[in-house]
Amino acid sequence: MAVRYIGALTKEGQTTGTGAGFNWLVQASLRSDESREVTTDIRDLLPEDLMHSLFAALPQSASFDSVEAAVERLADASPSRLLPGNPISIAGILRFTGVPANFDPFNPPDIEINTFHFHGERCFVGELHSTDAFRLPIYFSAESKNQVLFSNAQPVKVTGIVRWSPPYSPGGSRSLTLAIRAAALWLR
Repeated sequence: MAVRYIGALTKEGQTTGTGAGFNWLVQASLRSDESREVTTDIRDLLPEDLMHSLFAALPQSASFDSVEAAVERLADASPSRLLPGNPISIAGILRFTGVPANFDPFNPPDIEINTFHFHGERCFVGELHSTDAFRLPIYFSAESKNQVLFSNAQPVKVTGIVRWSPPYSPGGSRSLTLAIRAAALWLR
């Protein structure tokens, strides 16, 4: 996801130089150059650093302030539509089934949540909504359970990638075949 927008390797270079010259029947010159280059491989970055870089590079057309606006764009059939693999960021209220609304991160309960394979990865699902009419499934990695469940019933912004999903109704009269695989959860 990040490679498309920030590249796999980033290079920063710096060159400094000095020069001197003399020209009066005899030519002479002296030059000294120094070069320094730093290469960063995104595989060496912390996930937080990577997501902050990616979030800044995310196209405005893939960032939504409401689930309703995202549903309109996900249902779009024009050539500029969102396709599986495209990044997306959506703001809304996140809910998980079977998780208490007053989740205490200082005394977390041991919550069992259903997991399943979603595109080859063990995931659990949350529901992102901003009104009762529109709801989107958001798939999280099973390993992130303890970090993500505390945000139940909280306003968040989810950044991830669009994935294919069996047809479902997000509410209203729409039907979608796209869902979101979360890569980052931003608390609002």
